[in-house]
Amino acid sequence: MSAYNLYPPYDQGSPEATEIYNEVIRQLAESNDCLLADVYAAEGRADWLIHPDTVHANDLGHRIIGHRVFEVIAQNCSCVAARVTQELADDRAQVEATMNQRRNLQNYDNS
Repeated sequence: MSAYNLYPPYDQGSPEATEIYNEVIRQLAESNDCLLADVYAAEGRADWLIHPDTVHANDLGHRIIGHRVFEVIAQNCSCVAARVTQELADDRAQVEATMNQRRNLQNYDNS
């Protein structure tokens, strides 16, 4: 959010009030052993990530939010990280096998 004064009766907000609100959320998440994806921090108050309505994220802002959520899940859920790591290893092995096949098919020896 970037224009708190535009939407009464919610025009009492401010970046400082939002920071306090987010700190309470952070404390609640910690005390309840919950994961927290701090999307406000991910946006970093960059106004180019906010829709012209000054409240919601725009397309790029939504991508930043999605990445932050995925980042927290991947860092904290080993099953997700293990699966993605294995999929990457499988993909690399398939690419390497394909490249080896192609290299073997080329014979530059004229003898």
